[in-house]
Amino acid sequence: MKYPDFQLDWLRALVAVVDAGSLSGAAPLLHRSQSAVSMQIKKLESALGKPVLLRGPRHMEITAAGSELLAYARRMLELQAETQAALFGPQLEGRVRLGVPDDYAATYLTPVLRSFASRHLGVEIELTCEQSTSLIPKVMRDELDLALVSRDKPQRGRLLFQEPLVWVGAAQFEVWRKTPLPIAVYESASLARREALAALAAKRRAYRVVYHSSSLAGQVAAVESGLAVAVLTRCSVPPSLQPLSNLPKEHALPALGCMDVAVFRSKVSQGSRAVDAMYEQFVNTLGT
Repeated sequence: MKYPDFQLDWLRALVAVVDAGSLSGAAPLLHRSQSAVSMQIKKLESALGKPVLLRGPRHMEITAAGSELLAYARRMLELQAETQAALFGPQLEGRVRLGVPDDYAATYLTPVLRSFASRHLGVEIELTCEQSTSLIPKVMRDELDLALVSRDKPQRGRLLFQEPLVWVGAAQFEVWRKTPLPIAVYESASLARREALAALAAKRRAYRVVYHSSSLAGQVAAVESGLAVAVLTRCSVPPSLQPLSNLPKEHALPALGCMDVAVFRSKVSQGSRAVDAMYEQFVNTLGT
């Protein structure tokens, strides 16, 4: 029996769409147009004889068949990358001291590390998860080689993309109706905290800070318990919370801006080929 041939470009498109969450997000990762990525997915579905993705007006979901194929696709692409690195690429060794905030780790760090690790098996990665306000000084003091950060200055690092900030609450607690508005915030130097308080002040919305935490888990716990609303990066909002949009006019929360997300590198790491490779991986995977 002759089975269909799954071309690697089709599998690469599937992995990229799932990791990015959309066709438009996958396009820059593959260096292709959105229509070209869509065509690759259609060819894959035609060969499989089943849909791998369900396209909705606002989101995209993977089917059961697509989920089963995805695991094999990742293995095949990783094996190809390992083969190319072994046969053609220089074998890198060394250590990369990497920093990333909790709210960016799952969505943005995972695809970077997955691609990097499959190509550079000899590089040790030492990961630190803290807020950007802690990571930036550590890079400047050469305590970290590289960090993915919400940058505090326009010239800080290499800009990769912008991440929207959103108000969030728990559906079972209409905390947004309260006056003054109870809010949970990060530490005093946090850019998200500054943005939230400035937006409330500009709208003259009365508020009171009822909870401080430097961790994403702490913010989520405060909101889930009905203690407060909070401002989170859109990528970090868990299923248990909901963005607070389209509220009644008298309770509407002020619009928020975006975080400029950059990869920031220490001066002492400039001679490291391992850090060079990780830096390039961030730019190639996340850069716009």
